Amino acid sequence: MGQSRIARIRTKTQGKVGVAKVAKAKTLYVCSQCGAQAPKWTWQCAACHAWNTLTELVAETPSAYRFQALAKSSPVQRLAEIEAADVPRFTTSVGEFDRVLGGGLLPGGDPGIGKLTLLLQSPASGAHCM
Repeated sequence: MGQSRIARIRTKTQGKVGVAKVAKAKTLYVCSQCGAQAPKWTWQCAACHAWNTLTELVAETPSAYRFQALAKSSPVQRLAEIEAADVPRFTTSVGEFDRVLGGGLLPGGDPGIGKLTLLLQSPASGAHCM
């Protein structure tokens, strides 16, 4: 089957056995003299030029939950137990857009979730309708 590692999986819906590729552990080579890292083994360290000093190190594979450490953990609550806070919103001066957003834009939000993209695309899409 070559160099790739393969695992057999069973799909829940059909019960058929399929084949899925499993990520190969990444290997780094670290110089014992200077600590420089290399992607593949060589006789001589490229940084300090010492001979036969590279040792193999298996790098940790990234977890599927790589952002879990950044997320705040809180106990599970029922929806009926959560009180809705009345937060002041910024209106966009487009009435229908504000209605869809529940009265306007909320301040804040996680970085990278598309706040600015949504804001920039909404007037642009409205201009095409005119």
